[in-house]
Amino acid sequence: MLETTWIGELARWIGKCFPRIRHLECTDIGVLIKRGAQVRVLDPGLWLFWPIWTSFYCRPGNIQTADLPTQALTTVDKKNVVVGGMLRYEFDRSPEAIRKALVDTDDVEAALVDEALGVFCAHITSLPLNKLQTERATVNRSLTGKLGTALSVYGVKVLRAQLTDFSPCLTLNHVGFLKRTLNAEYEE
Repeated sequence: MLETTWIGELARWIGKCFPRIRHLECTDIGVLIKRGAQVRVLDPGLWLFWPIWTSFYCRPGNIQTADLPTQALTTVDKKNVVVGGMLRYEFDRSPEAIRKALVDTDDVEAALVDEALGVFCAHITSLPLNKLQTERATVNRSLTGKLGTALSVYGVKVLRAQLTDFSPCLTLNHVGFLKRTLNAEYEE
């Protein structure tokens, strides 16, 4: 098997010498990176490129949602709450925004969720429990605005952000499970 591996590698290398054609749908955003540094933002349509020195990257650019996992937080008035949320967004179609989303960010979905969790945390911990419970529409509008600012660095337009899970809670956090202690007891 090892002796024939070089044949497959040679075939792949020769295949890169022939041009490729890709179709970019109107629902997607895409770029061509030529010789490792020259970025060309693509419009929808057919694109011909030489894979030996050009790479093609694309991803959906239409409206998407992200489910934000719950997190246990403490409000400004020292009340423990558990908070989860959702984020509705789309990718901006400007060349700068597409470059931010496809070239400047490695895993844009993970980055959006991480940044959104940080914004949710900062916002929820700055408000009292009573305001969070009684003024939900105001809280959601404020979250949408703050996330719009924070996520614009990823080429994203935030359409809506809101709390989906919210409840006062008692937080129990199990840190450092004592596996060694259990193993020692089990061996005895």
